[in-house]
Parts: sequence; structure tokens; C-alpha cells
Amino acid sequence: MKKVVALLITLMAFSVFGELKFGYINAERIMTEYSESKKATEELQKLSKDRENEAMKMEAELKKLDEELKNMSMMLSEDKKREKMEEGKKKLVEYQAFKERVWGSEGELARKNIELTNPLLKKINDAIKVVSEKEGMDYVFDATNGTLVYSKPDYDLTDKILMELNK
Repeated sequence: MKKVVALLITLMAFSVFGELKFGYINAERIMTEYSESKKATEELQKLSKDRENEAMKMEAELKKLDEELKNMSMMLSEDKKREKMEEGKKKLVEYQAFKERVWGSEGELARKNIELTNPLLKKINDAIKVVSEKEGMDYVFDATNGTLVYSKPDYDLTDKILMELNK
């Protein structure tokens, strides 16, 4: 009996899905091979490298100041020691603020990434829609993560579900 039910369910699924046309894309490959995406990646990497160089200079200044303090501590007066320590603390705070400003979750690199990526994603999504409609696809999935990236609007149940929820 279980085999018959499983067979019936399988046959019904094929009859329902047989009318639909599915496709897939590899979004990761699109992002790595699309020329504008490559340019955006290069621009972001260059900015990141420039900021890394700035950070390295700041680190070198901190290290030099620390070494000066260690090497000259015997020769410096208490006032000069305090002055050097305050200078070191100030530079450390500046360095940490710089790192947060550049690499923080809302930092310069994150903003630049969004600025460069959003127009690309729009172009890619528009291309997916054009090709999908031209090919008569009902659904298109992203093979890299299994996400739905296109479907005919007829199959979107979102409005019906929202109406049911908002009753």
C-alpha cells in the first residue's frame, strides 16, 4: 500500500511539475566572470590595500614610540615619560578609530562594497529576468546556494499569504 501511495504521489508531482520549466544559474561564476564585477573587485582591493598601508604606518609609529619609551625611560624625567605615554595612548586611540572607520561593519570598505555591488546586482537581476522570460522559464534557482532568483509573477503567493495572515 505504501508503495502505491508513493507511486501516486510521484506521478502527480511529475504531472504538475512537467508543465513547469525550471532553470538554474551559478551566481558565484557570474560574479567572478562578469567584467564589471571584476573591475569592482579590483577597485575594492586597491582601496583595501591603500588603507592597509596607512594602518601599517600607524602601527610602525606606535611601535617606535613604545621602543623610545622603553629605551629612554631611565633618561627621561617623570613628566617626559607621562608625555610620551599620553602621546602613545592618543596614537593608539587614533589607530583603533581608524581601523573601525575603515574595516568596521559600517566602515569605509563596507560602504564602498555596497556602492560598487548594488548596481552590479541590479544589472545581473535584470539580465536574469530578461533571459528567463525569453527562455520561458517558470523558476530559476541559484545552483550555488539553492535560492530562487526568478519566478513568473503568477506563481507568487506572497500577497495571498499576507492577506491570510492579516485577516
